[in-house]
Order: sequence, then structure tokens, then C-alpha cells
Amino acid sequence: MATSNSETFVINNKQYLSFPNLEEFLMDAGIPSQNKRERILKAMDNMGIDDITQLYSMSRYNLELINGFNEKLAKQIYLHIQRIKRRGNLVITAEELEKVEQSYLYLPSGSSDVDRILSYANGKTGLRSKTLIELYGEPSMGKTQFCMTAAAMVMRPIIMGGWGKAVAYVDSEGSFEFSRFSSLARYWGISSDFLMNNLYVSKADSFDDVEESINQIAKIIREKNIGIIIIDSIMDPLRSSYPLGG
Repeated sequence: MATSNSETFVINNKQYLSFPNLEEFLMDAGIPSQNKRERILKAMDNMGIDDITQLYSMSRYNLELINGFNEKLAKQIYLHIQRIKRRGNLVITAEELEKVEQSYLYLPSGSSDVDRILSYANGKTGLRSKTLIELYGEPSMGKTQFCMTAAAMVMRPIIMGGWGKAVAYVDSEGSFEFSRFSSLARYWGISSDFLMNNLYVSKADSFDDVEESINQIAKIIREKNIGIIIIDSIMDPLRSSYPLGG
């Protein structure tokens, strides 16, 4: 079972762990009985759940399918998942919303034209933290080049305008070439040592591979200081897994 760190957040004067292990998660969710927690942990283990990140995308219905879970327990677990994901309540005040929006980080994409497209109401442009960006278009339009450039900008040293963070890159099309990316990284001022120690690549052949890659990335995202997750692309494995005629 993964261990937690001591970072916390507060809701209604009650303190919760931001990154608990599963047992700590259950305690914070309001399950004080050790015997009950052990039964829940065993049920989760039988489902292959060994980290709270695997719970993040689960609905209350999915939770009810876990052996030994009922509607009340599923709701209790679900509500605490939402607390941790948001570091707060589902419904927040305008003051809290303002703090959330002020916490975003912005980064040049490497293209001033793209930055103008990626503009926000506060006047900021470029790549934004905590944000999903989707690219679509015909083959050979430069989508992979944009993804690689975005990855390089995230890895770029802070003193040079980057985030100085690691990158997780899921390649489902076989288009990621290390020699190509390392040349791009050097162009943007990234040292070879930093590149070798802060790039995590998955060569995914199916949608199941993509899903499992994301699960594994989620487990190391804080430990490895990952600043961006790139999936290139999501459509290719979907087409392979769910082919359509016509």
C-alpha cells in the first residue's frame, strides 16, 4: 500500500490528508472501525485497487459493484473522493473560485500563433495547468510536433521560462521518436541529464494499454514531479478497439 505525505486541506474546520494511502483515505471518509476498513481494503484489493488514484474516475454505481459495498458506503466513499479531487466542497463560493483560478500556471506553447488561440478571459495565453487540451485534425498537420514541443516547454528550466518538470508521454501511434525529441529538447535548453531522468514514455498498442498507462502514471505523478501527461493519440486505440464499418 502506498504511503502518504503530510500535506493537508481543511473543509468546515476539519482537516483531511491530500494524498492519503487507502487506509488513511477510509479513515478520513468517516469509517473509524478497523475491522470494517480491513474488509473494505480486502474487497478493493480483490478488484485490483491499491491506490486512491484508481478511485478518482469511479462513479457511485461502479463503487456499488465492489463486493461488500452497499449504496450508503458507495456514497460515503464517492463523496470523499470528490473532496480530495477538489481539495474542497463540490459547491464553492465566489471567493473560493477566485482562489482556484488564481492558482493556474501558464506556459508558452512554443508558438505565438497557438498561444493566441489558447487565450483565457484573464488575458493569459498558452498552456495552462490543470487543463485538458485536445487537438484534432488531418494526419501530418503537426499535432505530434505540438505535443513534443509542449513537453519540451514543460521540461524547460524555470529560469528560461519553463516549469522544470517531468513529462509522461503515452504514444499509441508509434510516432514518438526519442532522437527527434532529444533534438527538440536541446533546442529549448534542456540538459541531457534532465531529459534522461524526467521523461516517462509508454508505447501503447491498445486502449487497454492507454488506460493502464494512465493508472501507472497517476501513481508516480507527485513522486516524479510530472507536469504534463500527453496521449498521442486517444483516437487510434479507440478505433482499433471499437471498429466501425462504412
